Parts: sequence; C-alpha cells; structure tokens
Amino acid sequence: MPRLILPSPHSREQNTLLHPPTKINVCTAGSKFGKTTGIGAWQAKVAWENPNTISRWVAPIYRQAKIGMRVINRMYPSSLCQMHRADMELHLANGSIIQFASADRPETLEGEGVQFFVVDEAAKMSEEAWQAHLSTISATDGIGWVVSTPKGRNWFHALAQLGIDPSEPDFSFFRFQTSHNPHVRPEVIARARRILPVRVFEQMFLGLFRDETGGVFEGVDACAVLLGAADPIAGMIYQLGADIAKVNDYTVLTVMDSNGNVVAWERFNGLLWGEQVHRIEKLALHYQATIQLDATGIGDPIFDALRERGLRVVPHKFTNQNKRQLIENLKAGMSEGDVRYPRIAILMNELKAFEHSLTKTGEIRYSAPLGSHDDAVISLALAWYGVRGYSPTAEEITIEPQRLYRQRGGGDARRTQHGTS
Repeated sequence: MPRLILPSPHSREQNTLLHPPTKINVCTAGSKFGKTTGIGAWQAKVAWENPNTISRWVAPIYRQAKIGMRVINRMYPSSLCQMHRADMELHLANGSIIQFASADRPETLEGEGVQFFVVDEAAKMSEEAWQAHLSTISATDGIGWVVSTPKGRNWFHALAQLGIDPSEPDFSFFRFQTSHNPHVRPEVIARARRILPVRVFEQMFLGLFRDETGGVFEGVDACAVLLGAADPIAGMIYQLGADIAKVNDYTVLTVMDSNGNVVAWERFNGLLWGEQVHRIEKLALHYQATIQLDATGIGDPIFDALRERGLRVVPHKFTNQNKRQLIENLKAGMSEGDVRYPRIAILMNELKAFEHSLTKTGEIRYSAPLGSHDDAVISLALAWYGVRGYSPTAEEITIEPQRLYRQRGGGDARRTQHGTS
C-alpha cells in the first residue's frame, strides 16, 4: 500500500517540528535551518492521519505559498494526492484537503474552519493577516505552527512572549539556529558573522529578536536630508545609475553628484525600450552624466542604443558576487553619511525592506523581499559606484548633444570625442 515519503529529520531540533506540544506553537529559525521541510513533514503527516480534515499553509505571498505546496506534494505518492493548482490545494485520498494561501489580502483568509495550520514567515505578515487566520481555528480549536526568521519586535515577537509565559498553556516557543542543521558548514556561518552587522547576524542565523528590523542599510532616515532635485552645476561631475525594468519591475534613474547628493530621480514602467532609451539619454545629457547601467538581460539592447548615441555608458552584468560588492559599497557610504537624498518614499521603503538571505552554497545574497521591488536600491547603488568606484575627470565625461548615425548602405558610424559607437 502506498505510504507517505517523509524526510528523516536532520537533527533533534528539526524533529521537534513533528511533535507540537500545544495548540499554537511559535518558532524562530535561523536561515537554512530547515523549517520549511520540517513543518511541511508535520502538515503532510497530520493531514493523512486525520481523514476529512482541512489543513492550511499561510505565507506572505503566493510565490512563497507555492513553495510549501511543492514541498508537501513531494511527500505523497501520486495515488494518495492530487494537486489542484488553480485552487492552490492538495486533495488527499482520505478526504482531507491542504490549502495554501497568501496573507497579502487578510480578508481572504477568513472562511471555513481549519484543524491544522502552518503560518510561515510570520514576521513578514501584517497583524491583520494573523487575526484573520485566527478566525478559522476558533471553532475547530486548531493546532499548528507559527514560524519565521525574526524581523524586529512586531506582533510575531509578542506571540513568542506568550509561548515563553508558563501561565499560557496553549502556547509554546522554540528557537532554532542555522547551526542546528548539520548540512550547513560552520565556515559559512563564521563568514556571515564577519560580514553582517551583529543585529542582522543574530536574527538571521541565531533566531534572536532584535529591536531593529534587521535590514541591510543603516541610517536610511538620516541620509534623507536634501530638499529635492537640483539643477546641474558647471564643473560638477555626475553619475546616472540606471536599473532597467524586467517584466513587472520599474526602471529607476538616479543622478548623483560627486559629493554623494542625489540631484534627480525618475521611476517609470510600461515603456517600450526605445522610449526608455530616450528618457535615459535626455537625463544624461542634461547633467552631462556618465551612465552606470544594469546591462543584465534586457539592458543589453539599451546599452547598445545608448552607446550609438554617443553617450558614455559603463555596463554592469550582475552576478551574486559583484551585486554583493555593489550593495556593500552603498551600505558603507550610507553608514558614514556620505550618501544623501531627498525624502523619496519609494526609495526609502525599498532601502528599509532590503534583505540578506543565504544561498544553497552558503553565500550571502542581497535582494528585496519576495514579491517586492529593489529597482530604486540598485539604481542608487550604481550611481554611488560611479561616484566612489569609477570617477572619470570632467573632460572625460563631457557629452556633446550630437547624435551618431549610420549611413544608409552600412557606412561607418561617425565618431564623437568618446570614440566609435
């Protein structure tokens, strides 16, 4: 007879996830501890052992919920489980259903009673989402896990305090560290300890709550000291950081002077690449700026077009390593107060939300939270790289407002003082 294919726990700590002792079990976990596999095994197990029940997995956004669905689906033989992708449900042969839901619209979490639940990456959800979920277990007296890597002292932190309180018998609390996973090499954790700010390392690898959000950048508000855009100044050198839109993202253009001041900022999407080229060209000519361009993917044809127009362009093809260096340069500039910008809400929100994560190979990776944007962060980082990492002289970056053209019949391109296109 077909049976569940549950992974063997890698440690005593991960095995704890298979045996929740109370109704609401709260757990902080370091990155790559293995919480998704552990709580996935528990949910697969209880759904199968309790026929005709409803289980639910809640994640901050649908893409994360789909990860949980894939993990649990792999634990069932195909004869025991049918995946209903459109409904985000697994239907089991014993009549049980496992639902997978997003917390981005809390009102959608209200509904039928749930017997077993997982709230994954809880610290990234709103308290309203948690309250909406509670309504589904009030009548069933449901049992489950609320798990996350900590992110400041929010409602998830308050819930953990209930788990610590011995006078609250329906709550329990556990803390698991990255080092509890024997598959994560100690040197990876040691390297992260050297690289990351203490508060970030303690949240991300030790599962500890800390007062700040654990974001990458310090001093986001302190750097917002400028009143607004500024016209070009004769003799000043400018850099234009251009992060190009990919699918649902935005193109963001940041112009920074050689003193680290953001003097112009634009954000747009939905434009054809030719229109984007025109916007970038116009801004670069206005400030006589060198363009630091994200040329990864869709940036290639834009790079070619800008060079053909005689503009000075420095292309950046991102890998995890050089993107990490770019972000760490910006971190240093902001922490020292050398980067300054107006109070641009979108930029500041992206900077505050920007995160660290750990790749499967143990490398630190910087990115926006899943489902969010980092276009403004990358644009700012590119501009700052131009100011500190690549600083041509004023003579080198003078741009003549003359356009290159190719003669009909394939003649050579005309030259500007920057050379050939």
